[in-house]
Amino acid sequence: KAELLQDPNLMQEAWRKSGETFGKALRVAGYYWFRNGDYEQCISNLNKAAALNALYERVWFVKGCAEIRIGNFVAARDSFLRVTMISPDDAESWNNLATVYIKLDKLTEATYALKQALREKYDSWRIWYNMLHILLLSDSPGPDAIQDARRMI
Repeated sequence: KAELLQDPNLMQEAWRKSGETFGKALRVAGYYWFRNGDYEQCISNLNKAAALNALYERVWFVKGCAEIRIGNFVAARDSFLRVTMISPDDAESWNNLATVYIKLDKLTEATYALKQALREKYDSWRIWYNMLHILLLSDSPGPDAIQDARRMI
């Protein structure tokens, strides 16, 4: 009922009544807080949910997105790394991981993440755009930048 009504108070009540074992209540509450822009509350709920069951990739993905929104790039990196370990074919997570690596000024790691994303979604202009961006940020872009620019066109 709490999920249907989108009432975080009901979700918290379900969490308490379960003896703090009903992870779905925390997941749903975390997603609710993300959609409503309370990223700190989102992260708090999703951290608890992940402690109960670390194999929900969506928990890690949404948590990573929330961490990016508040500028906590190290935690975002850890979250997206977790998603890519659970689901190595998730191109969007690889792309987000690359974005975090760019923010952390780790261009080699960002390039690797984007190459992984391209394995899964070769026709994504967004991934190619990010790849070109990284190559242009590097000290010596080289022929790959030209090839990536051609690919985008």
